[in-house]
Amino acid sequence: MKNTLKTVLIIVFCCFAVACSTQKTEIYKKLEIVDMMSREDKYDTAISILDSLSSSQLTECESALYNLLLIRLHGTHNYADVFDSIINISERYFKSTDDIKHLSETYLLKGFGFFTFHDQIDSCIYFFDKGSNLAESIQDNFLLSQAYWYKIHLYMWIGDIKKVQKMAEMQCEYANKAQNQRQLAYAALNKSTIQKEMGDTAEAIMNFNEALIHRKFLRANDIVFIYSGLGELTINSNIEAAKTYFENALKIDPDSKLLKKDLALLKLKQGNINEAVNICPNYSENVWSEDKIDLLKIQLGCKMAENNLSEVINLQNTIISEKDSIIKRIQDNMSYCSLETPEDEPKSDNQILLLVIIIPFVILLIIAIIIILRLRKKQQKSKEQIKILEYELSTINNELATEKELNKKIKHPGKELYDKIMEGKDCSQWNKPEMVCFLELYNVLYPEIVEKIDSEYENLSARDKIILILLEIGKPKEEILKTLGLSDSCYQTTMSRIKTKNANT
Repeated sequence: MKNTLKTVLIIVFCCFAVACSTQKTEIYKKLEIVDMMSREDKYDTAISILDSLSSSQLTECESALYNLLLIRLHGTHNYADVFDSIINISERYFKSTDDIKHLSETYLLKGFGFFTFHDQIDSCIYFFDKGSNLAESIQDNFLLSQAYWYKIHLYMWIGDIKKVQKMAEMQCEYANKAQNQRQLAYAALNKSTIQKEMGDTAEAIMNFNEALIHRKFLRANDIVFIYSGLGELTINSNIEAAKTYFENALKIDPDSKLLKKDLALLKLKQGNINEAVNICPNYSENVWSEDKIDLLKIQLGCKMAENNLSEVINLQNTIISEKDSIIKRIQDNMSYCSLETPEDEPKSDNQILLLVIIIPFVILLIIAIIIILRLRKKQQKSKEQIKILEYELSTINNELATEKELNKKIKHPGKELYDKIMEGKDCSQWNKPEMVCFLELYNVLYPEIVEKIDSEYENLSARDKIILILLEIGKPKEEILKTLGLSDSCYQTTMSRIKTKNANT
């Protein structure tokens, strides 16, 4: 009796296991269908099937693919809080099963997460390269197009326009090969954005319009961006067309302060000062500092047109204050990077910074006083002073670009190595690439020291250069021995060899 009961229980358990296994297999088949449909631009159907599986009990393999498709179809920002955990689960599973196709996309998403949520550029580039290499190994055009799509975001932020231009061409090429309309739409959008930055108005307008042809594959904020870009490109040549573009964008996003700013600029160019003043949004703490300056410049133009000189001065002071906040933000980033600077450099930099801020401000005050006293008698001179104000605004924008470029250079992969060696930590296990990486960063920060060493010595190794740099900045011999893991005799031998490479002896 007992044996019979055991046999029955085993049969029931096996049947239940087989049934569960069959159900899970069906779920995975549905997930593969979703994968295929999203690659074929059948997004609505793909999302519908995927959402129908949200309440299902998934195995590890099903969860890995389900999460990957969830992010692909709904976007990364919708899962910011859990992004890292679900991507790590997918990565672990696809690694264990050697699923190259899905592992490639996982790496690309992981890199995009480091860029979007953590601002870790080194890790971002590392995973982008891993994902791209895997996609290249299986010639997956869909993933290669996606890889260049993500890389464009990164290098647009870095500011390497030439590299971004090449990447946009590659994205377009792979999107055409994959016959994916959504990626073709974003390829056209990316190309138009780059051409707009480079001043190629005709090509930018053409590609913006091409992106609009595929608008059903674009998100609402992307369509707003297209209309805004078309308006900015046509505002000087066709004001009525620009007005239509801005109004179309506002229909999609009626609360956008930046779009209202564009419409106010258009009214200002038309000479409708009152309408421009009424439309232009007020200064807001919820807007990026760079955009605040654009808002304030429109308001400044309105006040100039009204000859309201006291308000012009107030707005100019606010613009300078915003510029100061941007500089402070960049300096805070520099402080966060913990880069040490020689004692004499901050004084010099601070003096230059004060001159850059104070001199234009003083000039503007003098100009304003003169205009107020002579406004009624010398209207022509008032117009000339307005041109000077516009020149000062251009100077401020150039300074911002310089500060941003400096901030980008600080995000160098040799920074961690720089911190170690400057703090006297043990660096004896460094390999040659790490030494070279440190020297590249040091050359960016203190080129005069590296140039001096290069001019005095020939055929130095990377370690020899590091020793000379440490001696040049006053590091004691004992600290150098400890940092580089050298014995006293080895140090003496090394220094003797270095002296033989002195070009002046």
